[in-house]
Amino acid sequence: MKKIRSIADISALNGQVEHILILFSGGLDSTYLLELLKDSNVKVTALAVDMGDGIDSKSLSHIADHYGVDLIIEDGRQSFVEHSIVSAIQAQAMYLGDYPVSSSLSRPVIIKHAVEIANKLNCGAIIHTANQSQNSLRRLNEAIV
Repeated sequence: MKKIRSIADISALNGQVEHILILFSGGLDSTYLLELLKDSNVKVTALAVDMGDGIDSKSLSHIADHYGVDLIIEDGRQSFVEHSIVSAIQAQAMYLGDYPVSSSLSRPVIIKHAVEIANKLNCGAIIHTANQSQNSLRRLNEAIV
């Protein structure tokens, strides 16, 4: 699977894949991604994974409807607790010795759900909007297999 590194790479997907899954938070970056894809000939499905911090499904649905894309809201809370949080608590995992580790543990769980759904929907690409200044970029990219 090709890594997307720029808007030009996103444009190049048009004609190369029929269906794209995007990780969708409803924030500026992921909504802008929908704007970039709105005139493409590619089917787009937006995926939001609830990791326990609450999802505004009404707002996400409103944005997805505006762009004419399918929206899937996946409940990732149980798998996050079972596969990440329990082990982190047992290990007393801390970031910089002060902060409980959490978001770095959530990224592989989010990607696990994304890959399963992308395979089920026969998507040719998974796109997220994490950038190089965010720790999430590497965590997301390395978890996509």
